[in-house]
Amino acid sequence: MNTIESGTRAPRLYRWYSHAGERHAIARALAAGDPGETLCEESIASVSAILAVGFYPTCRKCSEEWGKQIAQGNTS
Repeated sequence: MNTIESGTRAPRLYRWYSHAGERHAIARALAAGDPGETLCEESIASVSAILAVGFYPTCRKCSEEWGKQIAQGNTS
């Protein structure tokens, strides 16, 4: 039984984050001040407390990688 059939949702592993003029996917576990990396492998020296806003275009590589992980059965 998958999470949709059971009526529950698996926790999301990623979130959108504004970085370098685009909306990138980063690990949800990263907290403000943590160094990190986007799904397209761009380094982030220190994650800020500000999340992604809708004013930036979505990074194509991050979007594709997130889609691949969902297709492989990883949580979204």
